[in-house]
Amino acid sequence: MKEKNEILTGKCNYYLIRLGISGDKKGDFIDHIDYPYNISIAHFTDDELLLIQGPNIDFCIENEVGYGEWVEKVVKKIIKKIKSPIPKNILMGLYQSTFENSDGGFVLNNCLNEDYDNFFQTSDQETIAQFGECFFGIGSVTNDLTLKINKKTGEIYYKDKSYKELSDLYGHIDEDDSWVVGYTQS
Repeated sequence: MKEKNEILTGKCNYYLIRLGISGDKKGDFIDHIDYPYNISIAHFTDDELLLIQGPNIDFCIENEVGYGEWVEKVVKKIIKKIKSPIPKNILMGLYQSTFENSDGGFVLNNCLNEDYDNFFQTSDQETIAQFGECFFGIGSVTNDLTLKINKKTGEIYYKDKSYKELSDLYGHIDEDDSWVVGYTQS
């Protein structure tokens, strides 16, 4: 990543992580997204930097040192601002597992039972009822974006357009992949 004054420029993978709770069990996963938990991440892999922003996370730059350390920082910031019915270890596991599209975050945070049968992976098109009471994360990624970012304000520059926040990119770029991971309570 090149750095000129307060502008960071480089290639990254753009992730949108949207979390939810099964609730009334009608509809698909998209119908149950809980906006306050959403985060956007620009992952600059060459520099091991994560730029993170969400409704309850002010724009921040985290070094990707150590496996999942950024998750704990993000979750601490979120639970300071909202009262979550999702236990902290599950919330941490959910963010990391959604980011990685794996069960790794749940495993590291001791969320899964012995058989790991309370973990699931599916698509956001599936009906939520088949998973019972659950917490889930919808992840999506767009690979190899070249972004310019004002590291003081968090303003994003992409293809000669300016976006106030990282999350504002959603809908202006095509996703390369999307997935759902979850934790069943039943």
